[in-house]
Formats: sequence, C-alpha cells, structure tokens
Amino acid sequence: MTTTTTIQHEVTTENYFDTADGLYWFCCHYHAGQSSVLYRVQCALDFHPGPLATGPDGEEAEMVYNDLAALAEENYTAGEDEAERLLAEIQKNYDLAQD
Repeated sequence: MTTTTTIQHEVTTENYFDTADGLYWFCCHYHAGQSSVLYRVQCALDFHPGPLATGPDGEEAEMVYNDLAALAEENYTAGEDEAERLLAEIQKNYDLAQD
C-alpha cells in the first residue's frame, strides 16, 4: 500500500481564490487547535467567508477541500504539508494577479 503525500491541484492566477476557499474550510474543520499548523495556515490566508457560509463554495473549492480531507484522513502530517504548499502557491499567484 502506498501513502499519498500530495494532492493533484495546480494553483494559478485564475483559480487562487477558489483554492483559498477550499483550503480555508479544510483548515477550519481539521485544525488541532490554535498552536497547530492548519490553524496558522487558516489565519495566514487572505480569505474571509461571508457570515452565512458553512463550507466551500463552488466545484473547484469543494474539490480542493475533499482532496485535502482525504489526504489528512490518510496522513495528517501530509495534509499539513500540503496546506502549507497551497498557501505559498495562493500567495504567489495572488501577487502575480495584482501585477
């Protein structure tokens, strides 16, 4: 049996917002408290859902959420590592989109 350590998702200047949406909700539902990696990632995201939001909004955001959740269920540390990778990619593509 092989263990998956990443998800197949490329962050671009076109989809960074949807990726941030899925990542935010993953971190919200799976973090292990205020000292955890996922809580830090959630706080570092420049994404703030509306007050009535309860989960990822849209097909791509749901895919990111579901893929991260499946990864974390199999290997929690890999889920943390992938969340950190996605955060860096989101921030990079946000900056590129602003140019």
